[in-house]
Amino acid sequence: MNFSLIINHMARFAAEATQQQTASQYFVFLIITEDVITDLDMTRQAIINATKLPMSIIIEWAAPTSRP
Repeated sequence: MNFSLIINHMARFAAEATQQQTASQYFVFLIITEDVITDLDMTRQAIINATKLPMSIIIEWAAPTSRP
């Protein structure tokens, strides 16, 4: 799964929020996935780039369940 694009997209929202002088906003971005991160280097860089923004990124791996 490619996460860097969506992380960068959400980071733009957080960056725009820092430009507003009227209100403070904080973003929590939760990714729940059953897939592996296929663009690990780009995802890592997107997370590093977002560290100065008012946002948290949580990536949770959800193991597939077996259904009878």
